[in-house]
Amino acid sequence: MNGQSPLASHSPAEHPVPPPPPASGLTSAQAADRLATEGRNVMAEKARRPVFLQILLRFRNPLILLLLGASAVSAATGDVRSFVVTSIMVLLRVGLDFVRHPAA
Repeated sequence: MNGQSPLASHSPAEHPVPPPPPASGLTSAQAADRLATEGRNVMAEKARRPVFLQILLRFRNPLILLLLGASAVSAATGDVRSFVVTSIMVLLRVGLDFVRHPAA
């Protein structure tokens, strides 16, 4: 070979791009008939969970569970300051996560 790829040796005129297929679809009468029998083509909305359940499910995060465990240990050992700070961190994290990602 002369260093060119086999595809480069052919000109575009030798391999024309085929035209797109003709548009096909339902006629207006068929569309009206399907609308009458099947109804509108819309996506069903997903059932939303109640707000309290959405917030409660945020506590399943492993980091949140670890912080809650650390907070419980702090409370059990009498370290009130660590208990309060860790609890506030958890509440802020869950609250911000809920506000920033309400539908997740």
